[in-house]
Amino acid sequence: MKLAYLILAHEHFEHLVKIVNTLASEEVTFFIHIDSQTEVNYLTLKSQFSDKADVHLPEKRLAINWGGYSMVEGILHLLNEAIKHGHYDYLSLISGQDFPIKSNQTIVTYLQEHAGHEFIEYFSIPDFTRWGPAGGADRYNYYWLVDDLGMERAHLFVQAQRMEGSKRTFPNGWQPYGGSMWFTITYACAKYICEYLTAHIDIDIFFRLTCIPDELLMPSLLLNSPFRKAIVNNNLRYIDWTEGGYHPKTLTIKDWVKIKNSNRHFARKFDYKVDRQIVYALEKFME
Repeated sequence: MKLAYLILAHEHFEHLVKIVNTLASEEVTFFIHIDSQTEVNYLTLKSQFSDKADVHLPEKRLAINWGGYSMVEGILHLLNEAIKHGHYDYLSLISGQDFPIKSNQTIVTYLQEHAGHEFIEYFSIPDFTRWGPAGGADRYNYYWLVDDLGMERAHLFVQAQRMEGSKRTFPNGWQPYGGSMWFTITYACAKYICEYLTAHIDIDIFFRLTCIPDELLMPSLLLNSPFRKAIVNNNLRYIDWTEGGYHPKTLTIKDWVKIKNSNRHFARKFDYKVDRQIVYALEKFME
């Protein structure tokens, strides 16, 4: 089984190297996008990867803004790069702050046993428990210009729209879904996503003007597609949202037992400024 790991990174290059070198094997190819707003020397970075790591660093780099469509563009860029390069049984999107908590062999065995399934997290919108008083509808009811204005000024523009009472409706008569942006999907599913968005510019434009579209587009597109019946509501990631807010908890050594006992494939997120010991523990665990 051939796997492609698609990695979105913007810092923490020491950790990025650990991710690649831990997962490197003959059946794995890495496609890594590094935010253009970050300075990086490709030659220096490549020299730190294991000799057995098949790493591709696309020349084109995008400036990615949290909450903007640029995040989706980064994902699509990696998907297209992988599809152009070859056929992979599964493509798995992770961040440069993730870390594997299962070996490649365990991951491969699991995907072989569940071949043909798509692994994403999803929930119907509105969801008032996860996404506040509007249940997530406010993310698409108004025009959000996050990439153009920044999140703070985009909020002000939305407040003006609320006062006018104008609202947008979800496109194509779709049921809206939210979920995590991280996924493990088949080649056929990845190709469908890229081809559909290329052919339906209206969908692309609609999501360009939403808030945090990376948590809306993929779940909504796939749950309203022929792939619906193949989707497993599990993105195979251990992520702790108990602290609330827009960002998950940064994991520490205190989370070690929960992570170790998890049946997920990856955990996120990690930050050496907060705790290095948890990553050292995971490295030992993966040996």
